[in-house]
Amino acid sequence: MNVTDQKYRPMLKDLADEDCLSTGELSMSSTLLRGALFIGIYERLYSAKGRVDFSTLPTPDYLKGYSQPLDPAAVSAIAVARFGECVARKESANAVQLINSLPGSSSEDTIIRGLTPSISGCVPAGETLRLSRQFVRAAIAEGIVGMLRNEGQK
Repeated sequence: MNVTDQKYRPMLKDLADEDCLSTGELSMSSTLLRGALFIGIYERLYSAKGRVDFSTLPTPDYLKGYSQPLDPAAVSAIAVARFGECVARKESANAVQLINSLPGSSSEDTIIRGLTPSISGCVPAGETLRLSRQFVRAAIAEGIVGMLRNEGQK
């Protein structure tokens, strides 16, 4: 579903059901929740297939379903997916290792340090981004899932 669809936010909110929490309250940006869902989709549908080379997969049609001119939310969502795809194409094996690593672990830190040159190379010229580990992990998962879902459709 595209992020400009009026049903997008309510459906995303419904996915974060209170029954999923044993105690307390969950608060996160819609971007991180979206990323967490893509990590779950990758783990459930694609990780067992063991694919670690995404360099030859066709690029998804990121504009599909969006009307022109693009809404700022669409521009942002597309930029996240393209960033994740770029890193995953350049560093396929490390991208998969990052998604499979334990969040907050020393392994995650090591993988992200190794990805830093590719991450920098995937930031559009003239742009400066402050990226959290969670954002990088989520964007890479979204990029990988987008490519794998698109595989064989062209």
